[in-house]
Amino acid sequence: MSDAWRRTEPSDLAALEAAGLLAAWEHHEILASTNDRALKYCACGIGRTPLLVFANAQTAGRGRGQNAWLSEPGALTFSLVLSDRDVGLSADRLPRLSLLTAIAVAEALEELEPRYDFLLKWPNDVFVEGRKVAGILLERSTAAVNLTVVGVGVNVNNPLGSGPPSIRETAIALCDLGGRRRALADALAAILRRLQDTLRRGADADGLVTRWRPRCLLADRWVAVAGSDRRIEGRCRGIDDRGALVIETANGAVSVNTGTIERYEP
Repeated sequence: MSDAWRRTEPSDLAALEAAGLLAAWEHHEILASTNDRALKYCACGIGRTPLLVFANAQTAGRGRGQNAWLSEPGALTFSLVLSDRDVGLSADRLPRLSLLTAIAVAEALEELEPRYDFLLKWPNDVFVEGRKVAGILLERSTAAVNLTVVGVGVNVNNPLGSGPPSIRETAIALCDLGGRRRALADALAAILRRLQDTLRRGADADGLVTRWRPRCLLADRWVAVAGSDRRIEGRCRGIDDRGALVIETANGAVSVNTGTIERYEP
């Protein structure tokens, strides 16, 4: 196995801790779900954050709702436990964290593959060349009221170009773009640095708007969004200052703070 294919090793994670990107970390060859493991730590009480739970492979990775995250060899899968102090968001703006994480992931991947534009599919997916390259799953701990688990999955060294049509048409990996593989530690470090920088500058800062607006994949497309109590259809007008998706419906503009994109215009 070449160095480009190598898995992230504990020594790499120790280097990230020494660089101040992590307070603590845990590494596994295989886990059912890094998010589930991180939530257990929240329930037990942890002293320091950010805490990283990293696995070379997951057998039961989860996406939003009932979706599963397929974790093939070479994918980057990890979860971060963040305290409210780490996040720096007021309680009413915590839903922004999913979008902020997606921005950090998109910007980090663009550093690695600068020839491509990485866009945000509101509220928590990263797309490139019209296909999904990364997803984010946020889960608030019910056992520790001040902790949030941020799960991230990125297709890095798991080529999808030779997969079945349903996968080839909807998903892509970095190695499909650049034709080469890279150490997962490099992608992990790039994402952690971007996320740390975003949170340190203040997640409530107005400057974030200029970072997410140009990356909105759904802007000017017809979309159907399933909200908590209704389904909204119309023309997407982008992401507003608060991180909500703005939909122009037959009855006027509607701001959607939480929801799932059911369909959208290609």
